[in-house]
Amino acid sequence: MKNFPEIKFLQRVSSCCLCFSKLNIIKLYHFLFLCLFFSGIRGEHAIANEVESLLNSERLSRVLSIDFPEVGEISASRIFSKDLGDGDFSWNGRVLGAGNGYLTFSFVKGRISGSLTGIGEPSYRFTGSTAGLNF
Repeated sequence: MKNFPEIKFLQRVSSCCLCFSKLNIIKLYHFLFLCLFFSGIRGEHAIANEVESLLNSERLSRVLSIDFPEVGEISASRIFSKDLGDGDFSWNGRVLGAGNGYLTFSFVKGRISGSLTGIGEPSYRFTGSTAGLNF
C-alpha cells in the first residue's frame, strides 16, 4: 500500500482523538466529524496549490488548466495517466467547476495533442508543443 500524506494525517488525528476518547472528553461522532472536517480542509488546500498549466504538465500532475479562446480557462482533475516511455505520457481528467466534461491529451516526442469534450457542449481539439497550442 502506498504511503499517502492524507492517511498519515488521519492517523495522527485518530491517535489524538483516541487519547481524548479514553478520558471521556470526545465521543465517536465528534471524532468522525473532526476527521471529515480536517481531511476536507487538507484536500481543498492541496488542490488549490497544485493547479498548473497544461503546457508545463507532467504525467502525475493532479490538476491542470488550459485557456481555450472561445471558452476561457478550464481546470481539470486527473482521473488517469499513463507512462508511454521516454518522457511521453497520456493524461485524462474531469473538468472542475460548473461544466461537466473531460480533458484528454497526450504528450509524445515533444508534441501535445488533445481534446476537451463536454456533456451537451461542443468539443474542442488542440495540438502543439510546450511553446504553444493551436485550437
